[in-house]
Amino acid sequence: MLDVLIITPFVFGDLIFAGLSEMPSLGQEVYSHGFGFGPGGLGGNGGIALARLGMKTGLISRVGRDPLGDVLCTKLEAEGVDVSHVLRMDSMPTAVSVALSFSHDRCFVTYPHPSYVSEPMPIDFEFVRGARHALVSGPDLTQEEFSRIRSMGIGITLDVGWDATKEPRRVFDLLPFVDIFIPNELEACQLTNTSDPREALKVLGRYVSVPVVKLGPRGSMTLKDGCLIEVPSIEVEPVDTTGAGDVFAAGLLYGYLQGWSMERCLRLANVCGALSTRGIGGGCSAPQWSDIYKVAPDLLTVSVS
Repeated sequence: MLDVLIITPFVFGDLIFAGLSEMPSLGQEVYSHGFGFGPGGLGGNGGIALARLGMKTGLISRVGRDPLGDVLCTKLEAEGVDVSHVLRMDSMPTAVSVALSFSHDRCFVTYPHPSYVSEPMPIDFEFVRGARHALVSGPDLTQEEFSRIRSMGIGITLDVGWDATKEPRRVFDLLPFVDIFIPNELEACQLTNTSDPREALKVLGRYVSVPVVKLGPRGSMTLKDGCLIEVPSIEVEPVDTTGAGDVFAAGLLYGYLQGWSMERCLRLANVCGALSTRGIGGGCSAPQWSDIYKVAPDLLTVSVS
């Protein structure tokens, strides 16, 4: 049985230029101090991070039938991610994201445009049935698909990207099927039309049992019995923040599936996300347990699956 099945439309080939001091102007050139390449997006970053924590992880997604798709699937498989249900598409190329990464944040250029792909992603529900929990990027599945997964007794965590905040209703329609919802603070505020992440958390708590808001270097927060729980992160010198939220999700789900308290879940999630920023690329820099113990010895009592 899989511990976590990630369902997301695309595995991205992430090309990351790190250590930039400024954005290039048109007709000009700047040099980066670091470069990384690897599987990206929720499937790539989250899949590798979960596997490194010892979780049996599978992936339902798509790549093109091209050399880049071959490379990404080979890398994921080498990390221990089950890619047997990553569909190879003739009708689309493997998605690529170029990240321009600065010490404080990053921006992306991504291809292809979502409108390029009109075919819905097929889901093998017999494969889904063999998972304890589904980590889904959204709103990429329909309400009917969420309901079907839920009817199998499988827990669901929903992650969203910035694009999803442009259609809040679609997100809120999915929350009744979800156990955990993990937007970052900008996404949470945009979805709830608030300016304070704490207020956004309260609104989200009306729709989902475990709302979690990621606060970047400040940590994360959730609600428990209506009370606010805030857990700070650890201090690191960030090199690249790409994919840190996906690695955060992996740590959170590890603790959740072990039956930990939410405080401890967020502690591990914060540590995992922060440690991933010390290298280039989220999944490629996701920590092993030996890395976690060095900075968070209080998590040493963990029994790795």
